[in-house]
Amino acid sequence: MTPKGLSEALNLHSDKELIFIDTAGRSPHHDLHMSELRAFLDKAKPDFTMLVMSATTQFADQLRIYNRFEGLATHLIFTKLDETGSAGSILNLLGQTTLPTAYLTNGQNVPDDIEAATPYRMAHQILGEEMPHA
Repeated sequence: MTPKGLSEALNLHSDKELIFIDTAGRSPHHDLHMSELRAFLDKAKPDFTMLVMSATTQFADQLRIYNRFEGLATHLIFTKLDETGSAGSILNLLGQTTLPTAYLTNGQNVPDDIEAATPYRMAHQILGEEMPHA
């Protein structure tokens, strides 16, 4: 999307309470992609920037990704909780970061499978306890 297209889309949806802008996935190893993402965020001027982290990613990789995107993100979203039986890496990462977790996803049917990351919900996910969707 061009900067002009972004401005038009934001204006079109200015009456919405919450707007998610899904940027293209960026490799934390590619400096050009990281600078393009920074430029995009500078233009979008979001209130919050969510770093999306898969719960299926190993802790060492989660930490490396977090460190590379540090300074760009204000919150975390953990996805693919329905695809793992061991979400303990989330707890490990939260012990190493200062960002709050905003949302959890438990499937690919958004918005139905996205929910606020309350301490109660996170504890159940980390402990591997089944919970019905909210």
